[in-house]
Amino acid sequence: MAQEVVTGVNKVGDSFYRTKVVDNGDGTFSSTLLRTDAQGNNGVPIAGYGAVGNQVAREINTTNATATEQQLLSDPNSQLNQVRREQVKSTENQILGPGATPVKEAALAQAGGGSGNAANTSGAPNQQGGSTPTTDPRQTQATSGDGVLIYPLKMRSTQQDRLKFTAVEYQPPGNLTGGTLSSQNRTSTQGKSIIGSVFLPIQSSISDFNSVEWQGGSLNEIEKLALNTSLKAMNADKPGDVVKAFEEAGGKAAKELIRNQNQLKAYLAQEALGVQNLLSRFGTVLNPNLELLFSGPQLRPFEFKFQMSARERAEGENIKKIINFFKKNMAVKKSDGAGVFLKAPNTFMIEYKFNGSDTTHPGINKIKECALLSCSVEYTPLGTYMTYPDGTMVSYTMSLSFQELEPIYDKDYDNHPIGY
Repeated sequence: MAQEVVTGVNKVGDSFYRTKVVDNGDGTFSSTLLRTDAQGNNGVPIAGYGAVGNQVAREINTTNATATEQQLLSDPNSQLNQVRREQVKSTENQILGPGATPVKEAALAQAGGGSGNAANTSGAPNQQGGSTPTTDPRQTQATSGDGVLIYPLKMRSTQQDRLKFTAVEYQPPGNLTGGTLSSQNRTSTQGKSIIGSVFLPIQSSISDFNSVEWQGGSLNEIEKLALNTSLKAMNADKPGDVVKAFEEAGGKAAKELIRNQNQLKAYLAQEALGVQNLLSRFGTVLNPNLELLFSGPQLRPFEFKFQMSARERAEGENIKKIINFFKKNMAVKKSDGAGVFLKAPNTFMIEYKFNGSDTTHPGINKIKECALLSCSVEYTPLGTYMTYPDGTMVSYTMSLSFQELEPIYDKDYDNHPIGY
């Protein structure tokens, strides 16, 4: 039975788009790209994609698609095609569900414009030398000149696993106009305005660090008695119940005073006089009932370091564009000409990609939307000043420090072998 899923809305240029993805029920999928309003309504189909054998069939609706849209859809590197692929990918959980396999993921990728080549299932290690050629059209997304950059340039024609950094317009949880606070999607680009993407090699050292905060908490018997009394009084339905709660507390306090009157006298004197550790001078302390208590989640940091050396003029230009990409998108924005208020910088989606495709890497953790906290560039990492004739440095080292915008929750660990 055919199943249909409609994605969220993304903005490209001045227009808004969403994609309808259909499970044809025979192991294949198809998709329709719709131009909509900002709310995702009044969709107009401008292109359709589907599988014909091992090939991807694309049909541009020349009646509905503008000349600019037709040009963008004909260019596999365009931002519109990148957004469409991302939207199709965002439907994996709904379309494939728990029965997702590499073959099904590849078939779904066809509906997004990919070749549908299944991942290597031979059991051989995935060599990352970067020399295996491929004609997979998904590689053409990793070129420069239209908001998508790659280093090294030769990686675009290989099946090398890679890191994808996508800059998106930050969506704050608060809306000043509507006066509301709401949660935002921090796990995918769905519904976000995509600025551009960069592909870089996966580092030799990969790690993540998950943590939550627990702290020791104490509650001595006197505090416990006062707390219980207050709770009973607050939960009382009648005035008489309030009086009864305090009478019971007074009775318990009197019994304790009689049983441990010397210690209690010392404690009360200590509190009245503000003398520290007076009770311990008598060889005793109040039982603190110390316990480790959960106090909140932690936000994860991520560090990346890339050394980039140009081997040709085009690669040198790309390296400089990549550095500019990160610096510009982490920069604070002026919200008006006078600069009275400032707006948050763009944020980043970071994804490990598998087998040179747009498939999420099954063996490495996922990362939620991140803020770029710092970008450090070393222009002479070889210890000496050297440039090419056009002024490009021989080598650059770029260090990036990110932090996720929201914590990781238990529900985030579904539909991925490792999760976050």
